[in-house]
Amino acid sequence: MMHLETPRFPLLRPCLRQASCGNRVVRTSKKALLIASILGFSAAWSPASAGMITFDFNSLSDNANNSAVQTYMNGVLAPYSASVAVSGALADNNYTADNHLVGPKNGSVTPLALWNTDGSVTGNSDTTKWHIGTRDTYIMNVSGITTIAMDFTGIDIDGVTFDLQIFPDGTCPNASSTSSSQNKGCTSTANINWPDFKFVVEGSEVEAWDGVLPNTLGTYKYSPAKSTNGGETAPQLLTTSGYIDLSGLNALSLDFVDWPAHIGVDNLVIYTREPPDETEVPEPASILTFGSGLLIALGLRRRKARVRKTAGSRP
Repeated sequence: MMHLETPRFPLLRPCLRQASCGNRVVRTSKKALLIASILGFSAAWSPASAGMITFDFNSLSDNANNSAVQTYMNGVLAPYSASVAVSGALADNNYTADNHLVGPKNGSVTPLALWNTDGSVTGNSDTTKWHIGTRDTYIMNVSGITTIAMDFTGIDIDGVTFDLQIFPDGTCPNASSTSSSQNKGCTSTANINWPDFKFVVEGSEVEAWDGVLPNTLGTYKYSPAKSTNGGETAPQLLTTSGYIDLSGLNALSLDFVDWPAHIGVDNLVIYTREPPDETEVPEPASILTFGSGLLIALGLRRRKARVRKTAGSRP
């Protein structure tokens, strides 16, 4: 009687006593390794995953002009071999709309703005989103220009998020008043002077926000300019955009549009995708992984043959 050599895989020892069982285990292992090798090879060919490009504008000084804003953004885009042309933008870190921004009151009123919050909303009491003692920079539209325009090249924009602010304005100073001399005819969002914010992509409006009358919808009541009695009456808004899906729009032109006065944008995040390159050659490591899987499968096939031959020669 011939002696069976000790198998290298102890878990297979019981099955190697019967050729049929051994063949089944070897065949299953071979298939599993082939599948794993193919999956690993396929993963190496998958297109690059989506990325994020963040513009926090904090390195810009207060009152930096549009050219400086564009230079900053192109510096962020440079590693991606992309660029942007910007118009209508001005860097700021202290605009208060003549002290009409609302905020929490603790003796005096602390106005909340893009320059002392990140990811906050009007009326938000989550102080983790505030940095009251430290001002950072955001961008706003230049006086007399209603639009901050950004035209990108070299990237595909799949989506965006940003913080935004609609500043109160003297053309709509008292929306809660019934006196025409005080409200100036601005008593609802239907009025052309009611402050708003429009996000336009490739010439089409994608999202829009309206200013909110203070002390409504959970917003703060007081501003430094109106810290007593009825409180602030000029519509305004501090909020975040949430994720805006732009996939399929071939989005390269982004416009942030205001009427009648000022809007602000901060923490702009662009989500990009890289189209798959059909001529891409797999990396050497991926080829090695695939080849190794095939070699292991071939070795198991030879082992299977040895098991079958040995089992067949038993008396």
